[in-house]
Amino acid sequence: MELQKTTFENQNGIGVITMTYEANLNALDVTMATEVLYHLNQCDEDPAVKVVLLAHSGKAFSAGGDITFMYKKLQSGEQLGGGKSELSILVGQLTLTIKKMKKLVISCVGGVAAGAGTNLALSADFVFASEKARFIQSFAGVGLVPDTGGSFLLSRILGSQKALELCVTARPVKADEAKTLGLVYAVYPPEELAQNVMEFAAKLAKGPLLSYENIKKQNFYANFRDYEDYLNNCELETLAICGGSEDFREGLAAFVEKREPNFQGK
Repeated sequence: MELQKTTFENQNGIGVITMTYEANLNALDVTMATEVLYHLNQCDEDPAVKVVLLAHSGKAFSAGGDITFMYKKLQSGEQLGGGKSELSILVGQLTLTIKKMKKLVISCVGGVAAGAGTNLALSADFVFASEKARFIQSFAGVGLVPDTGGSFLLSRILGSQKALELCVTARPVKADEAKTLGLVYAVYPPEELAQNVMEFAAKLAKGPLLSYENIKKQNFYANFRDYEDYLNNCELETLAICGGSEDFREGLAAFVEKREPNFQGK
């Protein structure tokens, strides 16, 4: 595959996938999602890869959906939403793949993770964060619903009420709160993050990999057996409804135009 927005390197058994499209804050468009999914599948089948690290270059882990791109489509008169889009399907496959794959996955969040970017990070088995990291379920702010498994993942980690709060309010969660809530495994100063993540990954890579694989399989069976059903029969449907709404069009426009949205509930 010709890579445009990611790189991959095997560092002594640690498969490092790096999102590198800093121009749009590593937004999860079709190209980015396709490349990350490709790397994940390759890592899972490659015996030389013992553990997977999902990282990023630039100041943001991922800004989620490319709002500016969607706004330009809106301005050109193109219809948005109203169906199960390729991107909606892809981001669901991303998070499901991370949960089902044999290898342990670590995400390293050095800055803002918003929308789909937050849920991609939280899909990992271990989440490391910089003190500067922020996690934002930003969907409701533009009249949308969480994708990339957000509502499901948060409900499993936090319980239904806290998950609902974060999705409805779309408030930023700082790294220290994220650790307290159990969303994040460890938090470090920015200059210490990379070294600590690599040390932890190296330790896992030398561990009992068959045991890890089967612990992860047990964890999936105990907690995520209905995840694929949720993605296919709830998340995609609700995304299609809200993605085709007037509120979503207004939310996009307000975000780009830097004003308060005037939602109408339709």
